[in-house]
Amino acid sequence: AVLHMVEMWIGPPAFRAGVLSYLKAHADGNATADDLWNALSTASTQDVKAVLTTFLDQPGVPLVTVEPLSEGRVKLKQARFLNAGAVAPRPQLWRIPVALRYPDGSATTTKRVLLTKAEQIVALDTKTPPAWIHPNADEVGYYRWSVPPAMFASLAADAGRVLDPRERVGFLGNASALLSAGRLRGDDYVRVLEAFASDPDPEVVGNVLAGLGIIRETFFSEGHEAEFAP
Repeated sequence: AVLHMVEMWIGPPAFRAGVLSYLKAHADGNATADDLWNALSTASTQDVKAVLTTFLDQPGVPLVTVEPLSEGRVKLKQARFLNAGAVAPRPQLWRIPVALRYPDGSATTTKRVLLTKAEQIVALDTKTPPAWIHPNADEVGYYRWSVPPAMFASLAADAGRVLDPRERVGFLGNASALLSAGRLRGDDYVRVLEAFASDPDPEVVGNVLAGLGIIRETFFSEGHEAEFAP
């Protein structure tokens, strides 16, 4: 998953060139992870090793939070993703290839940025605040994400039109994670499931059913079974 994220960040042609160079250089021999990271860095002219080591050499997964600002700007924040009640460890930083998709007139635009700091201001290619921002375009980022509640609801309502099946499955998985982290209210989670309930893709609907199972196990006791059934 992390390698796929890097592939989309540097581009498939550069990724392919780096892998081929690595295989040729170490044919019939031994190699290390650093050998592959260095080959990818050379092929892409990006510091791939610096990105990968933050994901592979430290525990946890990052949470990327998007805060809309004026004049088409957003503030990106990163911190370690934790379930509710977990003790916060020491501060950690990742180098995260983030892909922000947002509406631009009748189409959508994707802005790619490397998030390297705890907080980072990004200027979008628009001067008006977008109705929604999807912080994991193409669902290839190895991170959880969060946007303001109104924007989250707007994206859920438009998901069938603006997100592909992979992204819709990822949206539901991210929503479940936010629920576990205490970052999404239970009633808002139910509204998300309702927005996806009539999705034409079986895998998406399967994730809706899994979400209903989470609600049943978390919020309902045996005395409320009859109320939950309808």
